[in-house]
Amino acid sequence: MMNAMEDEIACRICLRREQRHNLITPCLCRGSLRYVHGLCLKQWILWSACYKCEICKAPFIGLRLYRHENSLLSFLREYPLSLLPFLQVNCRNLLQKWLRVSQLR
Repeated sequence: MMNAMEDEIACRICLRREQRHNLITPCLCRGSLRYVHGLCLKQWILWSACYKCEICKAPFIGLRLYRHENSLLSFLREYPLSLLPFLQVNCRNLLQKWLRVSQLR
């Protein structure tokens, strides 16, 4: 009889151990490398822009991904706070420029 620890498998991206039913097998890899969290794989694909497995070279299957001109919009809907650092820097720069112009008048 297997215990719960023996049934846990690590996600190949984040390495967090999970029950097998919480992981997906999106490519042709075998063994422990075939298991991954769906969200981990989505993030990997968004950042790497690679839609096939780097190990077995098979295209990933079983995920809904947007590969069209609205993909940035889709990303921002899913991760709205990812734009926050960019906005903070740009707002600060605009404010500094405005203050410099105001002081010159």
